[in-house]
Amino acid sequence: RQCVQYALKARPLRCYIPKNPYQYQVWYIVTSCYFEYLMFLLIMLNTMCLGMQHCNQSDHVTHLSDMLNVIFTVLFTVEMVLKLMAFKAKGYFGDPWNVFDFVIVIGSVVDVMLSEIDAALASSGGLYCLHGCTVTIHLLQCCVTSSRMSCEFGV
Repeated sequence: RQCVQYALKARPLRCYIPKNPYQYQVWYIVTSCYFEYLMFLLIMLNTMCLGMQHCNQSDHVTHLSDMLNVIFTVLFTVEMVLKLMAFKAKGYFGDPWNVFDFVIVIGSVVDVMLSEIDAALASSGGLYCLHGCTVTIHLLQCCVTSSRMSCEFGV
């Protein structure tokens, strides 16, 4: 009898459902299974693309890899912005996975910006000084993405 009463009275620790109809529509999308599966697919594809990079690869493969990195960074940034819109800052940063995603996305955006600055400097005859920073950030992004996959999905 006590178990039944406990089960009937049990409530989730945090159940955030927005009252604003526009915010609710975004919340409904980002909390759906389809959105989660889409993000899982993007993480898998991003990990595969990062894993295909190798030493002495052709310029074509390097250019394709850089383009895919920008595309994935934009897509993960859109995910972050949608979740920020849906949960607001307090709800978004209250979830440790979202904080983790936020750090990774910001790191990826910095990586893309540094890569673009580095390419502009190299093409104008400037120093090639930022290459080490972008490679380090890119390697960290690869390691963290694969560790997130293994933790979140048991891979």
